[in-house]
Amino acid sequence: MNNGQAQSNSSQPSIPGLNPDFQMLFPFLQNQLPFPMLPPQLSMANNPMAMPFMRGGHVPPPGPPFGGLQWSNENDGVKDDPSIELEEKELWDRFSDCTNEMIITKSGRRMFPAVKVKIKGLDPKSKYYVMLDIVPVDQHRYKFHNSKWGLAGKADPEVHKPIHVHPDSPQDGETWMKKGASFCRVKVTNNMTNKNEFVSF
Repeated sequence: MNNGQAQSNSSQPSIPGLNPDFQMLFPFLQNQLPFPMLPPQLSMANNPMAMPFMRGGHVPPPGPPFGGLQWSNENDGVKDDPSIELEEKELWDRFSDCTNEMIITKSGRRMFPAVKVKIKGLDPKSKYYVMLDIVPVDQHRYKFHNSKWGLAGKADPEVHKPIHVHPDSPQDGETWMKKGASFCRVKVTNNMTNKNEFVSF
């Protein structure tokens, strides 16, 4: 990426705490979605740290991911209002009530339940990227003590990590809305060198 691509437009909004890749790729991101497994006190719509999914961006086809993207604006004729809906939300809620826990390994482990979403509000003919990022809900460590989770100090600073791009990206809005997006092949790992089908954490 050259310096010209990395420069941000000062007129574009910045979302504190959001992954730097999102800051660059989605400066127009206005509406954050609450993470479905968070308890009510943490599931805040205005909290960018609680948003696991990105909003779609209109991009000119073809071209490799992130190569010379020109994002849509109000004057390009594209009308969309992207939104997503988590599939199998009842299953996610049940696991949340049980305070479901995953042990993260360097070899990677597939998430369960799998992240699958329905996508709405896209422009049928425009091309969109769909991506997945995982971010901490706060800046604390936790440990299991006396049959419950409790605070155990401050967490280490989060390091910059790559965002997982859905392998079908870019794809027209009509197809995304018809098929949705599944990240069932994604593995969560604590090995930052894993690149394909992995989300580092």
